[in-house]
Amino acid sequence: ERRFAIRSLLNQMTSDPAYRAAVANLLEPHAAMFMRECLSELIPISGAGQGGAKQPAKPSFTGAACEVLGYCFASVASMEELRDFDQTWGRIVGASDNDWKDQLLRGVLDGLSAKRGFVADSLSGYPALQASVEELVKSSLSRLQNLEHPLDERVDAMRALRWAPERVAVESYYSLLRPTYPIAIQEKALEGLSAYQDPSIAAGILQRYRAFTPATRVRAIDLLSRRPVWLDELLNQLEQGRINWDDFSAAQRTALRNHSNQNVRDRIAGYFETADTDRSKIIAQYQNALSLPGNITTGQGLFVKLCSACHKADGVGHEVGPNLIAFRYRGPEAILQNVLDPNREVNPMYLNYNIITNDETTISGMIESESTEVVNLTRGGEFRDAVPRSKITEMKSSRVSIMPEGFENQLDQQAMADLLAYLMQLR
Repeated sequence: ERRFAIRSLLNQMTSDPAYRAAVANLLEPHAAMFMRECLSELIPISGAGQGGAKQPAKPSFTGAACEVLGYCFASVASMEELRDFDQTWGRIVGASDNDWKDQLLRGVLDGLSAKRGFVADSLSGYPALQASVEELVKSSLSRLQNLEHPLDERVDAMRALRWAPERVAVESYYSLLRPTYPIAIQEKALEGLSAYQDPSIAAGILQRYRAFTPATRVRAIDLLSRRPVWLDELLNQLEQGRINWDDFSAAQRTALRNHSNQNVRDRIAGYFETADTDRSKIIAQYQNALSLPGNITTGQGLFVKLCSACHKADGVGHEVGPNLIAFRYRGPEAILQNVLDPNREVNPMYLNYNIITNDETTISGMIESESTEVVNLTRGGEFRDAVPRSKITEMKSSRVSIMPEGFENQLDQQAMADLLAYLMQLR
């Protein structure tokens, strides 16, 4: 009964991560048995007479079920079971109906890389899998470069590059960092490069930096700030004038200012404004903004530009920081104070944390959620990281808010009055 129940749950598979995780947990101890059943349905059947081998019928497992099954099997299979799978896979690859076949392959490759650290270079003992990976990467690159394919399909095709040999993957990602590709593809390419530790990747990205749009530059700087050797190259080019300090977002500047490495803090110290940084004096200088008439429409534009990465209002933005409607009841003075001095009163929920992983990657952000296995960080907008606890070597609060200081450099007193007028009318 348990077997039939698991199979039923598998074939009801959805994209919901919680459902997939729950089914995978039930499936894992029985993954080898279910894989044998699945493969038996996919093997071409020897036919009598002149017909030769018959094509298998479409398997009773759904494509989504095949993907989860492949992941679970690859996570727990013995080396002997993996070799048997490879031999059977060699008999399957010529069969028709690529949908389920590709999904099963993707699941197996995900399981091998996530649970066992397998990469394409370590598949030499599995010739059928290796050949399938080469074909999958080749077809994915072809889809990526075809402008007639929908953008979401082209972005999804990039998933296959992580299974390519490192040299092939890195060069492919570099080739996608061009203005001819949409920002979504360029950002996925940067995300893909983050999986590698080669010191030369920083220089490879920075060689292409001048062609990046402002949004892509922010992504690139965020990536290069993670690994010590990459950050060193980033700061070298900053000091040589090849990169502008203005390209760093306020949050990125704050993260560098509070970096765990003293040498990093010393190198960027000179780039901060030398003006008086006493927050009380700055707040006093902006008191006139409280009496100036504000333009709500202009204020809304300023909110979208400066605040929507971490706050949401009128259906626009991201719910990372505090609810601004609730804040409105404290009055414009309190809002002014918190905009200009975000560290004056910080709810522990909104503190910035720095995490260092066992490969010396530094990741910063607010803890959005956590479980027994993962800590989820956010830096506002679409910047999110799921950090496995098993990879964390150090985690500590920087004792500052995720909201950076320095908004006075982006808002004069009239602009502040406009922003306050917009925030005060929120309902």
